[in-house]
Amino acid sequence: MANIDDEIEQGRARYIGDGQSIPTTLAQETFKKGFPVVGWAYSFWQSAQQKEIQRAFNNWVLDLIKARDARMDKLPEELGPELGRVAAVCVERIFWGASEKKAKRFAAILADTIVTSPGEQGVEDAAYFIRAIDELSQDDIKVLRHLYEHQKDLVHEKHQVDYNSFFHNHRNEKLLRSVGSLGMTMEDFYGRCGRLSGYGLALPLERNTNFDPSEFAFRITWLGKKLVEILAR
Repeated sequence: MANIDDEIEQGRARYIGDGQSIPTTLAQETFKKGFPVVGWAYSFWQSAQQKEIQRAFNNWVLDLIKARDARMDKLPEELGPELGRVAAVCVERIFWGASEKKAKRFAAILADTIVTSPGEQGVEDAAYFIRAIDELSQDDIKVLRHLYEHQKDLVHEKHQVDYNSFFHNHRNEKLLRSVGSLGMTMEDFYGRCGRLSGYGLALPLERNTNFDPSEFAFRITWLGKKLVEILAR
């Protein structure tokens, strides 16, 4: 591992190019004169802030690979079609105005995909995670992490989930009683759980016992757990 820093630095420009994701073939003046809204969008894409995010993205990916102690000689020489598709989704979302915080999360997902070299399904999941991250808000991610902290030990890859375990020892009640720490109302919390469910990152739970009709139950899925752990790395 002695030369890993040098290897990473030497490979810093190898994977995704120089961060220039804006098509040079756009007819700038035609758009600006004929389509004012598109002209405004083009100016936004060319803004200093967006260019900086595009430039920084490559460095974030390489920094995250370095943090995983991955050797450059063990990584693919070039992004193949599968990994290239994940990178392309990242660039597309940055191109359309993803914030710096979201772009850093894209970088975490891409770096994890490069290092772990998953199969086709893993690559598809990575592309899906990027799209979900782009569309979810910071509070949505906070709720996903809250579910993770209370339920991570109950969800495992390719293992049958015991739905009753989410209610053992008042587990769900403890989860709900600590929602105040997120700085949101219960209605907001439930609404965001519903949004996460729409992305397959959480699921609603049914209960056979009597309970307060104003209380609902949700659980994190394996996909949700996997996403939280990728971002945590």
